[in-house]
Amino acid sequence: MGHERCVQPRWTAPIVSASADETTRIWDADTGNHLRTLKRHTYGVNSLAFSPDGRELASSSGSDATIQLWDADTGKLLRTLTGHTSSVYGVAFSPNGRIIASGSSDDTIQLWDADAGELLRTLTRPSAVSVFSVAFSPDGSTIASGSLDNTISLWEVDTGKHLRKPKGHTEKVSSVAFSPDGHTLASGSWDGTVLLWEVASLTNLVVKPLERLISTLGNIKRTALLQNYPNPFNPETWIPYQLAKDALVTLSIYDQSGHIVRTLDIGHQNSGVYRDKASAAYWDGFNQIGEPVTSGAYFYQFRAGDYTALRRMAIVK
Repeated sequence: MGHERCVQPRWTAPIVSASADETTRIWDADTGNHLRTLKRHTYGVNSLAFSPDGRELASSSGSDATIQLWDADTGKLLRTLTGHTSSVYGVAFSPNGRIIASGSSDDTIQLWDADAGELLRTLTRPSAVSVFSVAFSPDGSTIASGSLDNTISLWEVDTGKHLRKPKGHTEKVSSVAFSPDGHTLASGSWDGTVLLWEVASLTNLVVKPLERLISTLGNIKRTALLQNYPNPFNPETWIPYQLAKDALVTLSIYDQSGHIVRTLDIGHQNSGVYRDKASAAYWDGFNQIGEPVTSGAYFYQFRAGDYTALRRMAIVK
């Protein structure tokens, strides 16, 4: 039977920094003094994580595809975890400190026994995609990950089951984090925004889907037209978009022959994200003269200032 890990917090935790110069540096949080430099990786350090008791530090690297475990007090290298075949971008300890999760551009998340350094399980999505960030829920039952395909994934820790893939960002998701109560998940992206998601109860290993996007933080880097939802639909749908700057917005809907079916004059809109049902463009499935359209494929063209984009949607009755 393995020993139990102590999870009592340290009185004063140091500050650590990761660098492209292949080192991790530890600093005194009270004085700002540099305490020590850790160097064993052979490529830039991508991610760092303290164990819950603050006694161990995990670091992940690029081309050497390893996770290093260090004694945070002495700087001694405790063990090296090898198993990934490409850059390791994210690393996290479980709340009880017994499991380490690592996300990699080899399209996997690996779960490790923190004491023994043994690989416990490999998590892979049905469609392979690089993983840039990982985080445990406060109860330790769930892992959230951010990926190259602009999505978040939720995983069940005990079984490795892929639970859910919410979408909202327009560029890769570089960071994810749960709130201390587990009710909110934050995701940060290269699109310049932080999305806040409402999470259902995570007790008893039962994970319900992310219910809704709560809000968006940060400046929008670029204007974008997003996919309508639901799609296919009957009879109504919502068309989300985002604006990097204030603009006059119009939306034109065409049938497969290129004939215009409906024009939605949305009007002048401030910069921001228009994704939920209260703010996204809405189409009730009727044409310009108030008749319901038939089943089939349609196209919606979005105009906002100088920006124009076209996407496809379908009505199924």
